[in-house]
Amino acid sequence: MIALSIINGLIILVSYISSGSLPEPLSPEEEKELLIKMIRGDRLAKTILVERNLRLVAKIANKLKDNGVDKQDLFQSGVVGLIKAVETFDIDRSRKFSTYAGVCIQNEMLMLLRKQKNERSCISISEPLDYDKDGAALELQDTLTTNEIPVDEMVEKNMEVERLEMAMQKLTPREQMVIKLRYGLEGGRELTQREVGKKLAISRSFISRIESTSINKLYKELTN
Repeated sequence: MIALSIINGLIILVSYISSGSLPEPLSPEEEKELLIKMIRGDRLAKTILVERNLRLVAKIANKLKDNGVDKQDLFQSGVVGLIKAVETFDIDRSRKFSTYAGVCIQNEMLMLLRKQKNERSCISISEPLDYDKDGAALELQDTLTTNEIPVDEMVEKNMEVERLEMAMQKLTPREQMVIKLRYGLEGGRELTQREVGKKLAISRSFISRIESTSINKLYKELTN
């Protein structure tokens, strides 16, 4: 699981679903300042970097939306790619965060398309994403997180998962099921709204409404 918590991911997603608008992108100066803060361990800086790059996710989703996958599903997978980019970005190796994040986002979306269409992704794990200051290629495999999670981060993550589990109890059984299936909360893969609808014999549009209502409930519980 990526280091940025499930809870932060849900809060970011609900901000998009609730408002229907996305925050303005960062200026180069703002981005540099946040990256420096992130390196120093500022967790809020990580969250802001994700929120202020959501327009990049939407832009890439728009480019790939005609491939038979719902745009909201593409957006969700793109947010995962963006969070991975924030977690793995190396300011000493890569010149520009948006370039690095863009490829991470697109790769996550292409993996979703590949799952849906059972086709091979067009991005290779060894394809250069960017180049460091010495001209050495930065490859996609450099963006993959490892299983070595610091003990303090593991403890913090477990506490956040417990908070999420408690908040989930405020949902109806059907709402819980939709959220668990959509976000793979019980160890399975994340399902699209269409897949959840098929599994529960409910229309995709109804699943979308249940999901939006459920996330708003969770948001209120988690931010109280």
